[in-house]
Amino acid sequence: MTKENTVTMTYFDVVDVEDQQLLGSYTTRENADRHCPLPWGEVRERTETYRVGDGATVAGYSDSYACTIVEISKSGKTIVLREDHADLLNGVDSGADDAMTFTPGGFVGHWEGQQRYSYKPNPNGRVIKASFRKKVGRFVESGLKPEQGGSVSLGIRAKHHDYNF
Repeated sequence: MTKENTVTMTYFDVVDVEDQQLLGSYTTRENADRHCPLPWGEVRERTETYRVGDGATVAGYSDSYACTIVEISKSGKTIVLREDHADLLNGVDSGADDAMTFTPGGFVGHWEGQQRYSYKPNPNGRVIKASFRKKVGRFVESGLKPEQGGSVSLGIRAKHHDYNF
């Protein structure tokens, strides 16, 4: 039996001590301390472990792409993701109670509403390689600088399409 490769990430959550509401989550203690509203907030450290098959999201400026982790290097510093198939459940003509709305005008019009998707694996989806960047405390798509987009969030699939462009 071989040991499965995993990625373990440390997060620093800023919490309102009165109502225990999560105010933000950061990958570096420095960023968490900077965003902690003292004296009513506190920073709590937690760790999460991710495996092949878990969800991930790649941010690309105003859009984001839902993915699945398909490979993790032995060191845990490089991961390979495959973009999932995402079906918009509440588009304009969906008939859903929370259907998005479109108003013509401006650059291309204006879309309103919270996008809701269902996800399934896509064996032909785009493959994305990402490496851990110690300086920013997160995975970033290979070939990009952190400020160019391509930031990877692990443990969540969250497709978003900016229809305003």
